[in-house]
Amino acid sequence: MTMPLTCRARRARLLLRWRQAPAWRRCGAAYVSRLWLSSAAAEFFATHLTGAGEVDRYLAPGVTLSPVSPAPYTAVSVEQVSAAEEAAAAEKMPVDGTAVRVLARVEARDVGGRWPLAYELTLKARSGRWEVAAPESGTAPDGGAR
Repeated sequence: MTMPLTCRARRARLLLRWRQAPAWRRCGAAYVSRLWLSSAAAEFFATHLTGAGEVDRYLAPGVTLSPVSPAPYTAVSVEQVSAAEEAAAAEKMPVDGTAVRVLARVEARDVGGRWPLAYELTLKARSGRWEVAAPESGTAPDGGAR
């Protein structure tokens, strides 16, 4: 069975982007987008930036994060997650306590349009899932601004 043309084109763009990335990012960027780490980031941002649900379920124990109120966006999608640590690209979920720093490129939407954002996070493995251990405030230096 062959992939539809749109899937093949997207896959080709992702592969090209991966090849152009610095070596330290290639390790994570190639695998992170299809593993647990990117899912955890996507669910966290969708909840935190749209106000849809409780963000506490995505936070590591002891981490507190005030809700964004009023919620600034109606929808959020994670475009890319890159990580410097090799644990991000592991085939299996790492042991509890393993931490990775990630850069998540996010597209947020509101009534005014689409906004490219970039956030730095530290995620920590616990009980077979990734949790946000250290959210950075604001956007990463090379992220978009409202």
